[in-house]
Parts: sequence; structure tokens; C-alpha cells
Amino acid sequence: MIPMPIHAAELENPCLQLASQAKINITYTDMPTSEDYSQSVTYLKALAGKNFDQYHNVFGLTHAEPKLQYKVEESLTRSPDGRICAIPDLNILAGFNSMQVYIAKEVTSNCRIQTIRSHEYEHVSAWKNHMRAGTRLLENPLKTAFSEPRYYNSMIEAQQDLLPWVNSVIKPLEQRLFSGINLVQHTIDSAMSYETVEAKLRSCPPS
Repeated sequence: MIPMPIHAAELENPCLQLASQAKINITYTDMPTSEDYSQSVTYLKALAGKNFDQYHNVFGLTHAEPKLQYKVEESLTRSPDGRICAIPDLNILAGFNSMQVYIAKEVTSNCRIQTIRSHEYEHVSAWKNHMRAGTRLLENPLKTAFSEPRYYNSMIEAQQDLLPWVNSVIKPLEQRLFSGINLVQHTIDSAMSYETVEAKLRSCPPS
């Protein structure tokens, strides 16, 4: 049988084989949402910081700490011309360090609590759904970015460049992911959305 050209090229240049075997593993891990009813409106405003919209009172807040951690392992070999070629193997762990829903302690009516809680869980769902889907969409751009090895004059040079190379690829993708999530969060917190919440709160019976 006549081997396919890529196979012949890989046999001739081990660096091409190295690139074809590069691994990118992405794992998303969900976590339960905690609820806190002990903090004041003042505390929630301070926690919201610059994300606080001045046209509404903060009776509820969702505070998420997303994580995108990655471990880089080096795959190195020598090219036919004697240089060192390298490609990263990536293990990425995505998820959250915390997911907390706050309902201000000033809210005492069960009807009002459930109305605010329902709104906050829209934020929770948006965080989790977009992190889950977004991290899955990282796979193809990463595979494309690391589809060809880099060549170096020494092993030390290769090892020193590997992590900066990975960072230069992942950081823009990470920023795009979080920018997209923040855009969805602001949509949930639109003026129209808060008008709906306020109307539901006004319809609650007096506590």
C-alpha cells in the first residue's frame, strides 16, 4: 500500500507527528449555588461595586467567581535539521470557585424573596450555561493555534517559550468568553427587566 502523504511527511519529520498527537482536554465542572440571606442592602451595593446600576435598589445579587485553569505539559522532539521542536499538551479545567446568591436581609416577605430569588437565578443560569458552552467552543481555536510545532535552537529555549506561547493564545480567548458572559448579565439587568421585577414586588401582599 502507498502511504498517505501526511504519514510519509511525519516519518520524515517527527515534529509533524508530534503536532498531530497534541492533546487538548477541556473539562467543565459545575458547582452548587449557595444562598445567603444575612447581608444588608448596603453590603450588597458595596459588593456589586461598579456593576451596580443606579436606577434600582440592590435587594438581590449573584456573585460568581469563574475559573479557567490550565496545566501545560511539554512535548518535545528533535527535527531532521537538529533543532528542537515543541508543542503544548493542555489540560483545561473550567468552572467556578464560588457561585453565591444574596438576598438582602431587609427583604422579609416570602413573596418578595421568591421574586428576587427567581431573578437572581436567571444570572446563575446565564453564568453556568455560557461557561459550559463557551469553554467547549475553545477547543477548535486551540487546536488550530497549536496545529504546528515551533522550532528552537535549544531545549532550554523551547521550555522557556512554551508557557508564554500558550498564554498568548488562551488569554484573548478567555477575555472574549468573559466579555460575552458579562454582556448577557447586563441584558438580564436591563431597565425593562427591573421594571418587571418591581411590578411583581408591588403585587406582593404587605408583609
